[in-house]
Amino acid sequence: MITRAYSFDELKISNSYYGGKIRSYAEAYGFGYDFCRFYRSNSGSILINNSNGVFDGEFLPDEELNCFIRFSGIATIEAVFDFDIEGFVRTERFFLTAPVTESFSYREEDLSVNCRLGEVYDILESSFGKIDRDIWYADMSHRIRHGVSRLFLYKSCAVGSVDFEYGDMGYISDIAVSPDARGQGIAGELLKIIQVFLFTRNITGGLYAYNDMLPFYLHNGYKISGSGSYYTLKGI
Repeated sequence: MITRAYSFDELKISNSYYGGKIRSYAEAYGFGYDFCRFYRSNSGSILINNSNGVFDGEFLPDEELNCFIRFSGIATIEAVFDFDIEGFVRTERFFLTAPVTESFSYREEDLSVNCRLGEVYDILESSFGKIDRDIWYADMSHRIRHGVSRLFLYKSCAVGSVDFEYGDMGYISDIAVSPDARGQGIAGELLKIIQVFLFTRNITGGLYAYNDMLPFYLHNGYKISGSGSYYTLKGI
């Protein structure tokens, strides 16, 4: 049975990206918000943040799970499991481990950490398409304020973040470069800067990427070490 959880003690969290993401949201928001809800079952734990669901565990494709997904307002799903969910389209993505990077030289004035969010929104939108500005701004500022996430702006044209840290991993996300600055190796430089930051904290970088971005990350020394599923509700 899937039931709502109101404390860490009620959650069963694995030492994985999915478990770490659920924990990071619990650390940032606690258990009192309706837009950020946590659930438990015998199979694992679930986070619903706005319309995104994160499933940590080996959930079976039964009627209870399908009903839960249909009636929870979920539009996207991150999960390790792979089965048909009515009304959703599955995309495979790959988990990549970053190379160990002990040092990288750059001008300090070229890098801003946890900068003003308005400086990076346009860069992200130019790379990932339309993003709800209010939701993104509120979520990122809240996560930064609670020490869960870190945002990097490099040369005023490249952005990236450490979404959260869990165990011996730091999970990198949202690497993006302004259209007029692409093809100059700036994204690769920013990756190295983030990798050095993680190295100083004695943790390894990792991220999820889709097929179209695999060549870029492999070129920058990343190694495929796993895979997962991302489901999107048809029509969005």
